[in-house]
Parts: sequence; structure tokens; C-alpha cells
Amino acid sequence: MDPHRSTAHDRAREGLASPDRVWPFEDFWSRVCDAIGIDQVGIDPKTSLRAELEFDSLHMAELVVFMDELGCELPEDLIPILETAGDVYDHYVTRITAQAPRGAP
Repeated sequence: MDPHRSTAHDRAREGLASPDRVWPFEDFWSRVCDAIGIDQVGIDPKTSLRAELEFDSLHMAELVVFMDELGCELPEDLIPILETAGDVYDHYVTRITAQAPRGAP
């Protein structure tokens, strides 16, 4: 393993998400948890990032890196309004599906 490459990079590349392959909620959060080093136990869409998962600024930075490596930019101004695991997943789905090729008009 390259010591200069992040774990998030490895997880993002393994089974890379694409517009035609959106990971289910559980798979997405399993990868997030592995990448940022938190337990996945009991995470559902209503799970609070800060209160229940105890996300701090480092976790959020690692989440931003993970999302960027998936091709899902997580804008800095969006970070404060992401309150739940479902909010993060919804952003992921929206960004991934927005990358899907559009049919001819």
C-alpha cells in the first residue's frame, strides 16, 4: 500500500460508484465508516452525524476527501447543513445520478 494514498482513496476506488451504479445506503455508509474510521453499527438515514456518530471537524474533512474521490464534490458551504447520515447519502445520490448521461432530446 502506498503510504501517501489515503484509505478513503482505496475504498472509493474499490467498486467505484458510477451514475449507473449507485450504492445502497448500507453499502455507502459501510465504505464511509471504513474510510474515516468509525463504527457502522446502527447507522440509518436519521442518525445524527454530530450527536450520535460524534463527527468532528476531522471526520468531516475525511468525509469531504472520500466524497471527492468518488467524484461527489461536497462544497464547504453545504457541510454545516448536513445533519444526518441520510443527508450525506442524499447528496451522494444526487451528485452521482447528476453525472448520468442524458438521452438525446
